[in-house]
Amino acid sequence: MGDGRGLSGGSRDPGTVISFGASKVRNPTDEPLTVTGISLRGSNTQDGVTVTDVYVLDLTGITDTAGLANGFPPPSQATDPFVPAEGAVLSPNTWYQILFVIHVEKPGIWTFSDVEISYEANGEKFVATAPDGLRICAPRTVDCSQ
Repeated sequence: MGDGRGLSGGSRDPGTVISFGASKVRNPTDEPLTVTGISLRGSNTQDGVTVTDVYVLDLTGITDTAGLANGFPPPSQATDPFVPAEGAVLSPNTWYQILFVIHVEKPGIWTFSDVEISYEANGEKFVATAPDGLRICAPRTVDCSQ
């Protein structure tokens, strides 16, 4: 389902809200899929950073996406129609961006290895993984390149 991007990262100050949109996924089937959950692997809260919202964006006709950006929505996508991920219906053979809204709450370093996507198709439940990880370092002066 994912397109295998890898690990994004950046340093931010506590109190910052960031958007993480590196995951691009495609419904490769001829049937619609219903998203039942999307999370950064492990959990949506890891003592110091909190994922407050997750959205999907149909990428049909959209050329400018964001990997890691300050604020929500990312400035490059301010007018794009993000849909809450849970319950979203992914159209057949269509690419989507997954966008996490993350609050950095205190100093630290956090690494998320990938994205877990739960969905239903034809009454059956499935789980897929997109290998799009994230490292967040705080405060901004911490080197997050390692």
